[in-house]
Amino acid sequence: MNIAQQKGVDFVFVSMKNESEKVIPKRLEEDLLNFDTYGLDDLWTIYHSKKDAKINYDFGLELNLRSIDVSPEQVREKQIIKEKQIVNGFKYLLDDKGNQVKDSLGNKIKVDKLENIRCEFYQFTQFKSAKVACQVTYTDFFNETNCASFPYRK
Repeated sequence: MNIAQQKGVDFVFVSMKNESEKVIPKRLEEDLLNFDTYGLDDLWTIYHSKKDAKINYDFGLELNLRSIDVSPEQVREKQIIKEKQIVNGFKYLLDDKGNQVKDSLGNKIKVDKLENIRCEFYQFTQFKSAKVACQVTYTDFFNETNCASFPYRK
């Protein structure tokens, strides 16, 4: 079964052309060609964005970028204030005359020393989005024919 699976796997080489007339940052290009994030690989099809000399690729997938729209960066700031009362040690209970109060066994009565604490937290959220439109051409390398082409529509 393993041999049959190895012989039946289709290897697809993915390439990209930029006809959008915009400069693509290297990181965006790497993200577009990172097929691990799309979950496209399956039992019978494996996608590569970098050629492996040991593999004869069965198909080619060309991404022809036609337009790239990038939104302006949005930054939101939010201030969060948290307050809480905590125990910070103890003190001895005193009566009205300032004398220490004792329990029935003669031990001094301890009372928790409470303190209010306050935390100011500033939360920043940044957001930016991109819309990429492209034409996808699927090519059979053995027959040298285009199997399918999905046109770009704006």
